[in-house]
Amino acid sequence: MGMNIKNPEALALAREIAAKTGLSLTDAVLAALRDKRAALAGERREAALAETLLAYGRRLSAARAAAGGAQPRPSSDTSDLYDVLGLPE
Repeated sequence: MGMNIKNPEALALAREIAAKTGLSLTDAVLAALRDKRAALAGERREAALAETLLAYGRRLSAARAAAGGAQPRPSSDTSDLYDVLGLPE
């Protein structure tokens, strides 16, 4: 089965890739299409992860609002770790 590329820019790009990679014109086009398909699949995974993280953030925000908006504060009290001379216990 033959391939007919009618767009001059597409043909030039395919020939350039084929020449630089040592692939046939058909194999160069096939490799480019596979690369594009893989990139699109990766974008879908990234978008799904982003949506999952955003949903988690929304649930966390709703839980905080339900708890009266209280936010945990880190404690800087380390007195229980040291004796009266300031040495570690």
